[in-house]
Amino acid sequence: LSVTWIKRPSIILTLGWRQFLLRSWTKAALDRITVKPDLIRIYGLRLNCLLALAAKEKFQVPLVASVHEHGDRNRKLEIRSFGNPLKKIAWRLYAARLKSISRLALNRCESIICVYKAGVEYVNRISRTRPELIYNCVSREIAPKENYRLSDPPRLLTVGNLIPGVKGPVNVIKALRGMDVTLDVIGDGPLLESLQHAAVSNGMARRVNFLGCKPNEWIVKQMPGYDIYLFESQAWEMSKSVIEAMLCGLPIIVNQHRQYSIAAIDKADGLVKVDNNSESYRQALLGLLGDESLRKSAGTDARNYASKHFDPVAMELKTAGLYRKLLADANTPATVQG
Repeated sequence: LSVTWIKRPSIILTLGWRQFLLRSWTKAALDRITVKPDLIRIYGLRLNCLLALAAKEKFQVPLVASVHEHGDRNRKLEIRSFGNPLKKIAWRLYAARLKSISRLALNRCESIICVYKAGVEYVNRISRTRPELIYNCVSREIAPKENYRLSDPPRLLTVGNLIPGVKGPVNVIKALRGMDVTLDVIGDGPLLESLQHAAVSNGMARRVNFLGCKPNEWIVKQMPGYDIYLFESQAWEMSKSVIEAMLCGLPIIVNQHRQYSIAAIDKADGLVKVDNNSESYRQALLGLLGDESLRKSAGTDARNYASKHFDPVAMELKTAGLYRKLLADANTPATVQG
């Protein structure tokens, strides 16, 4: 259930999105739903939670929430990135209200899906409803990488939202200074301009290509043509893009912090883990660039691990099974395909 197609109400004029002050907005949104749903799924925990609760009450159908982040940890990272003290205070108030809305919605859901283990920890803190861990259902159309010989020049890839203090290839770009490689950055966000300046200041303006947002189908089709995948994030998550790169069999470098122990990543996953600084990325990258057998073993291990733990068909079947159970419990004929 998305609210991107209707103007968001002012958080100030509605005193922090209080439900009794959102009645006209909620009614206008629900009036746009022309087909009665059998089940509602909330994607993420934002203002859409309040609309979903209203839709659940109106249509009397099961409600499922999918949790895609550790709300407490990620809000702290965002707040830490602000230099303005007043903005920090405002964001703390916003974060507290989001948490209150999330708790309200999660406690009224029939089921909760967490797409990473970090989300399970968060949900268990704030909700009585016990979550299920079902990793992101990614594309089935990811072709395996078969050739681990380097391109000329080597082609590097990173994909993800660009959010100050949370995620974005800040140290990755610094690590590339003077290297004969190209890096394609797919994604957008408020960190973009800073990253563009970093590419210029590190003498990599012609080597780092900012491609903006691309359709997922295009990304997974292009993945086998890259040599190495790099990912940098402070968020507690198991990134969808990392899962796709693993399934492709790309050698992958990620920054290591607690997010990966929470995500159940272990020594057999094939990921090359580094400290979150440019020198660590640089040394790991030079090691992979200089050793074809290392690239192949890292990529193969990553693909084997992902096929066992993140298989798209298995995740789809698990999700479909959950939907069928909820529909059966609600005495609604199950029409879920899969």
